[in-house]
Amino acid sequence: MKRKLRRVRMRKSRTNNIVLMSSFTIDNYENNERPGGPALFSTLGIIRGGGLPSLIVGRGSDFHFSLKLIEDFIYKLILGKNTFYFKIETLSDGKKKVKLLKSGPKINALPNDGIGVLLNPVCREIDGESIYRIEIPIAIDIQGFSRICKENMEVSLSEPEFPVSKSYLVLHGNSDEINSIYDNLHTIFKFGFREILISYGHDGFELLTSDNKSYYYNPTVIGPNEIGNGDFLIGSYFALRLSRVEISDAVKKAGELSDKFSNENISLLFAL
Repeated sequence: MKRKLRRVRMRKSRTNNIVLMSSFTIDNYENNERPGGPALFSTLGIIRGGGLPSLIVGRGSDFHFSLKLIEDFIYKLILGKNTFYFKIETLSDGKKKVKLLKSGPKINALPNDGIGVLLNPVCREIDGESIYRIEIPIAIDIQGFSRICKENMEVSLSEPEFPVSKSYLVLHGNSDEINSIYDNLHTIFKFGFREILISYGHDGFELLTSDNKSYYYNPTVIGPNEIGNGDFLIGSYFALRLSRVEISDAVKKAGELSDKFSNENISLLFAL
């Protein structure tokens, strides 16, 4: 059986950009389809944090949404047959049950320019073992590297395999993810990460450093929008740090931006 080739569309590279490697998703939430994925929300976070995003992004030919805010920032589009398609249910305890129905394309490209790269996959479509070849500062969102995604099954988590690298700046994850994967945070720092950003939902987030410093942000406003907050946060924080904003100031500013994002109408933002 012949392997189908994936179509790749590229735009001219710009060396002052923050590269975002990620995917779009189609989320079926309460029987309503909507676009999603870290590519959507981390892009906005980078922009709000003062950065200029350049996307290496995957999606399927079944993705029929128009994302006017995002399209101008796509540098390389990796097009497969399907987009990652999820069925999402809210349980009685408020937690989400996430089931994968379709898998999206793999992303094998690596950034060769830019001032930094944010690796924020959906379901391990980015090869973690190739990270050692990246020489610009790296931010990672752990969710997409730790997910076990099999079609028609509920998504689960396992410990990802990261190579040791001197390029790591910050790793982000929510407290449930990190606590279920690692016995202690020292394991993460051993890979070479200098900072760990932990989200606590309505209780804000905390930034921990490899030299045992801690910075906490308590939200002043808790908005109704909970989708994509973590992706937005890591995008905005990484952009601020790449602009040489000090950690304490970057935590405060990224927190304020996240507060604002939680109160915004996503449909209006992305012209859905």
